Amino acid sequence: MGGARRALKRPLVNSMMTVWFAIVGLFILALFGWLFAWYTHQQLNKVKQQLLAVEKTLRSELTSLSSGAIGVGQRIIAAEKKLGNLQSLQESQQQMTPENKPYHQAESLIEQGADVNQLVEQCGLSEAEAQLMKMMKKAEGTQQSH
Repeated sequence: MGGARRALKRPLVNSMMTVWFAIVGLFILALFGWLFAWYTHQQLNKVKQQLLAVEKTLRSELTSLSSGAIGVGQRIIAAEKKLGNLQSLQESQQQMTPENKPYHQAESLIEQGADVNQLVEQCGLSEAEAQLMKMMKKAEGTQQSH
């Protein structure tokens, strides 16, 4: 009977060792799985930090570009206003008839006997222009009387 007991113990020991090997194998496999997951998590965190840094840089650049675009837009609007004003001024000057021009008005006032100060005040001429016009009108009058 001693031999039968031994025969029963061997498969039991073999199966116990197989179970222990399986448990140790599974533990090692689980440990490698955990290490792989931890390493992957660390790598993902590094990539996440890099992406956040890139996002911050891009946001900063976008803000700068937006500010620049706003400034350019404001300058364009100001230039368009100036252009519109210049066009209006040019059109109004083109529409002026000789009667509306300051020199024609000054000539009429000189014929009526206005002095230099009146020409400066009423026609917007400089004093030198007013004096020149008076001299020219006077010279014109003397030529016609000869």
